[in-house]
This record gives sequence, structure tokens and C-alpha cells, in this order.
Amino acid sequence: MSNAHDKQNAKVAAGFEFTLTDGQVTGITTVFGSHTHSLTIPSNASFVVTDTVITETLTKSWGSETIEYTQDTSDATLYHITAETRTIADPSTTDDDGDVHGYSFTITDGVVTAVQVVEQHAADGDDDHDDLDDDDGETETHSREVLPGQSFTVNADGSVTETRLSGSTIKATLYVIDGDTGLFAIASETTTFIQAGDSTTQLNVQPLDRDIFVFDDTGAITQIEAVRPDGSTKVLTPSASTSFTELETGYVLETFIKGSKSYFEVYHDGNGDGIYTSVAHGSGTTIDLVGLKAQIDTTVDSLT
Repeated sequence: MSNAHDKQNAKVAAGFEFTLTDGQVTGITTVFGSHTHSLTIPSNASFVVTDTVITETLTKSWGSETIEYTQDTSDATLYHITAETRTIADPSTTDDDGDVHGYSFTITDGVVTAVQVVEQHAADGDDDHDDLDDDDGETETHSREVLPGQSFTVNADGSVTETRLSGSTIKATLYVIDGDTGLFAIASETTTFIQAGDSTTQLNVQPLDRDIFVFDDTGAITQIEAVRPDGSTKVLTPSASTSFTELETGYVLETFIKGSKSYFEVYHDGNGDGIYTSVAHGSGTTIDLVGLKAQIDTTVDSLT
């Protein structure tokens, strides 16, 4: 991309068109409806072209950035960004000034139960990679709250992968141990953008908007409890303009009227824990449940 501003604008565009010469990318254009804008291909960019995916790799001083463009299912000339990955060539918790910023994980029976952010400031401008046990600088440790929509996996090699779901994106962060400090450093970050395709209801997960629904023998919802981030609950009393309906197992539709307009919200329990997370919302009352479900994979299910 020519610059970060172009790239951010392109994410909200209809997509990208590529000019291919002898199987190689020689031009990129962003498409905004009937408007187009040509982008400059950086000298540090390389491309791999397959039938439906074009992968751009940008070589950086700190590592590499990879952008995956996937062909539109309805328009073969159009591509969308479906994933971005930043890979650090030499993951470290110590910067050029000698300051330390890293992570530590409390792991019990192979499960991450707590996350801490650890910072140490180098004293007297010392930029050596000092061990945290030295008294050169002040060390500060802060607990980082693990919120709904996040999960941590301890890998076989001792690294840790954090997965975070929000909106229609899944972000996976890989942490590896820095031998100089014993803390974990970020080795890579991959953001996957879930495509709506032809669905008229787009996935838009709100991890902190969670409810528990109590059903009677007929499947009618008799009670709604809001679930706070800490897991505590509060019984809700819906207004007369709000109704809740089970669409099918694991999916509940909330509809409400405000003035002359109506709105909807869809809740989904993907992991079977009895807690439903908001996964879509919009105006009107018509839901494309088939299209919405097509956007929900096993990762989304595990975090909702």
C-alpha cells in the first residue's frame, strides 16, 4: 500500500482490483462504489497469486507484514482483505533504550488463569539487556483482565496464543519467551476479517453484551439475566416494546420498537455454556439467519 491512510480507507471500500501481467501483480486499485483509486506498490512488496487468493508480503526492518486478499464470491474481479499478519523477526521484551515491556502468564494445569504486564525502566540510560533481578531500574507489574471474547492456549513448545473476538474480526497474538528476561514477547499478530458474503445480516459480535435466557417446556423465554464481565448476573425486566424469541437452538432474537422504527439483536450461545452473546444487530425485524450462521465458524462458537 502507498501509506497507512490509504490502507485504512481501503478496508471500508468495496474492495480491490489487481492488474496481473504474466501472473504477477503490476497494479492495485481500491474500489469505492463507482469510484476507484490507484495505489502505489512499494518496493519492499512481493506477491503470491493463486486462483482465489492474492498474498502480499511487505519486508520490514523489524520483520514482515502479510496481507491476504480473497476473491469476491460474486465478482471475480474484486478482492477483499481477509487477513493481516505482522511477524516479528526477533521477538524481544527489551527496546533500544533498555526499557523492558513483557508479559507473564499464570498457568495452572496447562490453562492460563491470569495475565500480567511487566515493565522495567532502565536506569541512567543503561541500554543493556539486564535481567529483571538486577536493581538497575524500577519494575512494575500490572494484572491484565481477561474479558469475555478472549481465550488463551498454551502451545506444546511453551508459547501462548491469545485469541480475541470483536465485531467481525478475530485477532490471534502469539507470545514467546524472551530468554534475556524470562518474560513473554509478542512474536506475531494475525487479524482475520470475517466476510459477510451475500448475507443481509452481518456478524458483529459484542463480547460484553451477554444474557442468560430461561426457557419453559414450550421453548418460551420466561426470564432474561444480563451477565456482567465478571460473571455476575442481574435479572432484567423487558419493556412492553421489547420481545425475545428463540430462532433455533443456540440463537435468540430480540426485537424492540422505538417510536416508529424497529430494531433487532441476535444472541448466540456457541460454546454451550448457557450464556448468549450478541452477534448481530440492526434495524427492522428481518434476519438472514442462514447467512449469519455461515459467518460463524468454530472459533467464533468457542468465544460466544
